[in-house]
Amino acid sequence: VGYAVALLVFFVGSLYVWNFLGYDNKDRNKVEVIQRRVVSVFGSCVASGILVFLSCEPAAGAPTLAELLGLQLEGSVQASVTALLLTMLLFAGPLLQLGLDLQL
Repeated sequence: VGYAVALLVFFVGSLYVWNFLGYDNKDRNKVEVIQRRVVSVFGSCVASGILVFLSCEPAAGAPTLAELLGLQLEGSVQASVTALLLTMLLFAGPLLQLGLDLQL
């Protein structure tokens, strides 16, 4: 539970640390704010992977740090196709609605 809370605090804190450094984050649609948030999320994801890797006990067949971060070739084609299909399914509803509205 302690690791989960630490990861949560680190992730949320990384988004708000920019305020303490003097950056203005009031308008979330500004390009600069979006870039800082992307950097924060990327950094917290890498730090989370390292924390999980360091907290694991070494064992035979244990995942590597790259595998914990999702960087592996095995199964990448299936994962890519699944992500593509899920994205298509996500946008199918609005596209169908738009098509029905245009026919009327």
